Amino acid sequence: MSSGIHIVDIDVIPIVVRGDIDFAISEGKTRIHTSIIVRLLTNDDNIEGIGEIVCAPPGKPEELPEEILGAIENVVKPVLVGLDATARIKASTLVNAALKGKHWTKAGINNAMYDLQAKVMRTSVSTLLGGPLACDVPIMGTVIGLNTPDFMANQAFETAKMGYRAVKIKVGETLSTDVARVTAVREAVGSNVALRVDANDHYRPSDAIRLIRAIERYDIEHVEQPISRYDILGMVGLKTLLVYLLRLMIWLQPLRMQ
Repeated sequence: MSSGIHIVDIDVIPIVVRGDIDFAISEGKTRIHTSIIVRLLTNDDNIEGIGEIVCAPPGKPEELPEEILGAIENVVKPVLVGLDATARIKASTLVNAALKGKHWTKAGINNAMYDLQAKVMRTSVSTLLGGPLACDVPIMGTVIGLNTPDFMANQAFETAKMGYRAVKIKVGETLSTDVARVTAVREAVGSNVALRVDANDHYRPSDAIRLIRAIERYDIEHVEQPISRYDILGMVGLKTLLVYLLRLMIWLQPLRMQ
């Protein structure tokens, strides 16, 4: 059934944010954050879907702004213009069929389609996803990049002082240094702030296990990407140690745009 609202154009807004210090992860570092804001415009001037396509990871982006802009203009726009605003699953099918790879671009378009569908249906995105699972979600402060343990601890302390109830830090150098980072940050923020750790694919499974065992006493909420995203067997070996994020929504074909 048609909603009467359909996509008429796609507007893109490149965003560049410059920082004063390097933001470092295990794969690289940068002082520039780049992303593309996507607006799915409709025949109703008051309704549009908004998403963001991030050029990540920092210092080693998997999709450059020029690639994203080209993909949207030459591939995504032709298949989405004219589509009903509530046809999110059809949109994902069409984009997947027309565009190979470009997972970050597809994720941003998918988010924009969720936003658009929810607005047209006058509901929330959480309702489209099956309903809210919690009424209270801790708000995380700015992600803290790789640096000395003392520097990261100070940033974490200042983040918690501003009222944030969760802190996420980058690790992915040596085991001893990473454990020192986690130790310093936990001591700085205390026990009432959730602590999340992201290694950006850095470790081999055996070393990841050693890291997780060394830091689990600090009540870690999750360890994100401790090993390569492609090492499925390694993930199986890790899953009983600590809850961690796999980002399968980006990398597994059947789930990528549904």
